[in-house]
Parts: sequence; structure tokens; C-alpha cells
Amino acid sequence: MPEFTVLIPTHDHADTLFHSVASVQRQTLQDFEILVVGDGAPPRTAEVMAQLMAGDTRIRYFPNPKGERHGERHRHAALGEARGALVAYLSDDDLWAPEHLETVRDALKDHDLVHTMHLDVLPDGSLYSRHFDARLPADLARMRRSETGFGLATGAHTMVSYRKLPHGWNPAPPRTNTDIHFWLQFLDQPWCRYNSIARLTLFHFASPRRQGWSMERRVDELSRWSRKLENDAGRAEVVRTALHQVVVSEHQTALKATRPGRATAVAPSQRVRFSEGAPGCAYLLDGFSRPAKWGCWTEGNAAALYLPLREDLPSLRDLRLHLRLQMFVHPPGKSIAKCSVRINGRQALSLSETQQVPKNYEIALRADDFEESRALFVQFRIEDPRSPADFGLSKDPRALGVGLVDCMVSGTARGGEPRITTPLPKLPRQELVRKVGRLSWFHSIDFGNGIVAPGQTPLEYLKAKADICFRGGVAGRSVLDVGCWDGYYSFEAKRRGAARVVATDQFVWSRGHREAFELARSQLAPDLEAIDIDVHDINESSLGRFDIVLFLGVFYHLRNPFLALESLAKVCKETMVVETQLDAMELPRPAMIFYPGRELADDPTNWWGPNVSCVQAMLHDLGFECEVIRNPVHADRGVFIGRRPRAP
Repeated sequence: MPEFTVLIPTHDHADTLFHSVASVQRQTLQDFEILVVGDGAPPRTAEVMAQLMAGDTRIRYFPNPKGERHGERHRHAALGEARGALVAYLSDDDLWAPEHLETVRDALKDHDLVHTMHLDVLPDGSLYSRHFDARLPADLARMRRSETGFGLATGAHTMVSYRKLPHGWNPAPPRTNTDIHFWLQFLDQPWCRYNSIARLTLFHFASPRRQGWSMERRVDELSRWSRKLENDAGRAEVVRTALHQVVVSEHQTALKATRPGRATAVAPSQRVRFSEGAPGCAYLLDGFSRPAKWGCWTEGNAAALYLPLREDLPSLRDLRLHLRLQMFVHPPGKSIAKCSVRINGRQALSLSETQQVPKNYEIALRADDFEESRALFVQFRIEDPRSPADFGLSKDPRALGVGLVDCMVSGTARGGEPRITTPLPKLPRQELVRKVGRLSWFHSIDFGNGIVAPGQTPLEYLKAKADICFRGGVAGRSVLDVGCWDGYYSFEAKRRGAARVVATDQFVWSRGHREAFELARSQLAPDLEAIDIDVHDINESSLGRFDIVLFLGVFYHLRNPFLALESLAKVCKETMVVETQLDAMELPRPAMIFYPGRELADDPTNWWGPNVSCVQAMLHDLGFECEVIRNPVHADRGVFIGRRPRAP
């Protein structure tokens, strides 16, 4: 008889089973059986299981039709056929460290229920962990409210104790977490001996944060992490990177965000968006539902948000957290929705709203908010959340509270100037080579000393276009680069002697592509200013006026491109350079072609293709004389140099 039964529930992750099962097979304790329990799993799962069972007689597969909730009764039935004295669980898309079974086996000698710690691997590769202990009254109370707890794949129990439970695995009540419902059955028994093990043995790859990922992408991620975790040195590096500190007391917020060494830290004035597919979703921890196009709802009574901060940010003065959110209110004007917000454990904001409209809220941050870690752990506590189904608005059963749209941390430098992000320090050559190679680049950028970032856009093309943009000279002048992406033209302007260069972006940087720019800025132009701002928000009061404005490759991505040109014309003193996709060249009058959906280059962010006379007419209307230059590489793109007419 095996010492352990390992139960793996599965629904629709057939190919990830190759890696989750392999992490069981790599255990230092090999006396186990593996029961894979299907819950409406597709035919592909049977094919995968046939391959796995052919290679290991310890594996059995239990196919089942889709059951109630998460198929909990199927798990109960499978345990009825289990042979192990001890039971551990693993999700079909998570990975165990090799010592997991040995760790829980040792603890189960004196306990009925135990669990270890897990490490959340976020979609961008950053890491997050927390410690939970139900022996602490505050932790147990929060677990009963489904605000926290321990997951399926960290827990283990004896088979004897399972058979003493009132129900065992059975469907949880509505709005109740399945795993928490199961574990509470143990904790509610007076005979249950429980232990929380402060050791990290599970690597968790949450499916809700990977909505829209293909199975190939999921498998590739698990494959890369499996290789990393195969040896002691690899795991030790991951743990050192992930765990800066873990707290166990509710007085220290019961969940202190660790400092993920590879997380994308939030820079001053960087707007973090929480819409579907936005990088900000990686900062969402517990209690949020699937992101939508506008943002993300909390679901239940509590939710948590983790914001790692750039190293320089806590040193600023007048720091503020800006939250843009809405409360779920029905009926509007007649009901009151209430929520409290805590920052790193302290009460920071109380909301009471009668209308469901997005609003901006500011929270003044204090120096002691950063004493323990360079991060903000933001907790939302919602009073009496309600679902749309409760009011007959839809069939949506989610208990909604706060709708999070975006957030930003702002501050001012000690000298009182508006805060512009401070670059990273210079790096030794070997470290720079490593960091350049790790990042994804759109622009090819020459760092000197034989180091060139391998961007999608060749260096020769970038140099040719820079010669066009700066043909009137740039030395001693001020330059605004709108939509700068990795910043090649900003750095080139600085290299050619520009007195002041301001690089701006919003669309690309808000989607997780700012790290490459910051690395290049730190090495090439540390005094270059960088601001995360939407083009429509640019005005003289926010940025000032500039001799040269670069508007390259942005025009056709905007829904309202002429409106953007108007804004930029107001801050342009001399020269505006516009580069855009062209279309409708056969039409004699100014015209633009509208691209619905993915009509242009299979890219839904491409909206317009103007002809030459259209861009000329727009620039003329805004007070510029226009010179047209064909793009040096792409015949369907044009460069337009608008110059203010000289006074007679």
C-alpha cells in the first residue's frame, strides 16, 4: 500500500498535466499513487492520461461528466478507491517543489491537517508569497469570510481524519470558495490537530490571471519553470528573489506583500490600468473577478492589491496614491454602497456612494507606509456586496463591490519640482548584456561597447528616419517625443545635442513595456525626462512648450487623431514631425480610411489611414507649412515635417 495518495482534479488543462504530474514524479519521497480526477474533461485529457499511465503504473485516471460546482463529489468518490494512508492535492497547472511530500509527511506524524506555503508566479514572471496560519484567530476569521486561507495544492491530511469528516468533498454553498469550504470541515472538528508549515513548496500559476492564453503558452510557461525548479540551486534562487518578508499577524495586515525581485516596479506618475489584458492585472491579488475592458470588480467582502514601487519613489515628498474606481450601487440614488481602504495595514479611506460612476480618490501616503517594504499593500473591505442577480439586472451571481479602473502614485522632488522619474544606475558590462538580452525590444538601440539591443526595428532604419526628423538641427533645442516606446529618437535627440528632451508614452508603457526604455535611459541619457501621459492630456501647463515635437507612428493608432494634433500644436513652437500609415492615395481630396476590427495588419489598434493631402491639410489648419518625405523603408508610410512660418 502506498504511503501517499496524490489527487489531481482536472477540467480543461489536459496538456499542463504533463508538467504537474512530472513534479509529483520528481518527489524525494516516491511511495505514492496518483489519482487524476476528471470533471467534464475533454477527450484530449484521456489521450494525455493514456500516455502518462503507460509510463507509470502508479497513475490512475477517473473520467467523469461535469459535476456540480467544481466536481467535488468526484473527488470524494475517487478517495473511496484510494490506497494511501496520507492524502495530498495538486492542481493540474501547478508545480510542487521536490521536497513537498516529504515535508508534509513529517508534519502529518503528529497532525491531521497540514499545509505549506505557496508562491504565486504572476504572468509577467514576478513573484508573490504570503503566510497563513489558522491558529491565529484573526486569520481564521478572515478564512471564514473567504478573504484568505490556503489553497488546494499546499494542503494534506490523513485518510483516517478524512473519514471522520461530516461530509468530506461536497459542493460548497454559493459564493463560497470550494477549497476553503473543504478545509474548514477539518478546522471545525474539536479533534483536528492542525499545523501551518512556513516552508515554500508550491509554485502556483493562477488561471484567472492567464485568461486568453493559449494552451501552448501555458505549457511553455510550465516547461520553463519546471527546468528552473529541477535543482536545489534554481529553487533557492527563486525563493531568495521572491521572499523579502512574510508576516503572520493580522496586526501587520495578515498579508504583507513581499518584494518580488523581478517585478515591474511602479514608477512615479505611472498610470497602472486594470482592464482586460493590461499589465496592472498582475498586481491584483485576492478577491478580484475577471478583468473587463473598463477595469475589474472586486468579488466578495474583501480584495487586495499589491504595488511594488521604484526605489526612488518613497524618497519623494507629498506622496499620494490616486485611485480611480466606482462602487456597485443599485438602485442609484436610493442605496448606499460602503467600502474601507487600508494601506499597509492602516485605515486610509472610507467610501460611501449613492451613484455608480467612476470617481478619482486621493490618499496621502506617510513615511511609515514604507518602513517595512518598498511597496503598497492595498486592502478593500466591502460592506454587504450585492450581485446583479439580486436585483434582477442579469443572471450574474457575483457579489460586486468596488470597480477598480486604474491607479497612480505621484509625488514631488525634495526641491519642489514636478516629479519626473529617476533613472537606474549605470551597470557593469556583463550585467548590462544580461539585462538587455532578457528584455523584449521594439527599437534596436546601440549601448556602445559592442552591445546592441536586438529590436524589431533595425538600427539602420532608425538612423535614416532620425536624419529626416532632425534635418533642421536639434542642438540646443527642446524636444518632446510622443509615444516614444523604447525611446530611440529621444536618446538620439540627446546624443545630437538637444538641451531638453521629454519622452512620453502611455499605451505601450501601461502594457508592461517600459522596462526596456528605463534600462536604455539609465545607460544613455540619465537626465532625459520621462512621463507616463496620454497624448490628449498633453498641454502647456503639464509639460511646457517645445521647439520640436515628434509624433511618430502614433497618429493612425488613435480614435481621434486630429484632436491629438490640436493638443500637440499648442505645445509646439517651431517644428512638428508626424509619421503615419498612408492610404487612399488615389483620392484627389483629403481623406482617411477607417479600419474596423483588425483590417490593417491584423492589429485592432490601427484605426486610420490618411492620404498625403489629408495630413497636409490638418497641419496647415493648425498653422504649419508642410514638407512631405517618403518613409525610407515603408512605401505605405509618410513623414510630414510641419514648420511654423517665419515672421516676415
